[in-house]
Amino acid sequence: QTPQGRFLGNKGSVLLPDADYVNAVIVIFQGWDFIVSFFFEEHCTVIMMTHHVAAFLCGFFCLFYDFNPYYAVYFGGVSEFSSIFLAISQLFQYYPIATLVQPSSILSSILPAIETFSQAMFVITFFLFRIVGWAQKSFMFISD
Repeated sequence: QTPQGRFLGNKGSVLLPDADYVNAVIVIFQGWDFIVSFFFEEHCTVIMMTHHVAAFLCGFFCLFYDFNPYYAVYFGGVSEFSSIFLAISQLFQYYPIATLVQPSSILSSILPAIETFSQAMFVITFFLFRIVGWAQKSFMFISD
């Protein structure tokens, strides 16, 4: 793959068909998240709403104009892996364990471990994918 192919794609042929799937998911998710954020005070901030608009526009341009297909897979797909653990962790913020199960239930001892595991995995995956990996791919992107 040439720098031009990674950055602009190859017109007439599909460089990375999976990039189209990733970008479609980005556009749908960020559009959805933008709308839903109006209903959650902690998510309806200028920073978060700007983030959703910017991510939506990036996905839109990548999807409809074949811009940046190579990097879209990382920035829009791989780097979002940490969000899985963030979502699980936030689930316990909205629904505390005490409200989910009875104290005598076996789950009352398992769920705190799941919460702690999710928080730890979020920190680890965020560092690996959104700091280290993001820096590496950003350097490559800027170099292209």
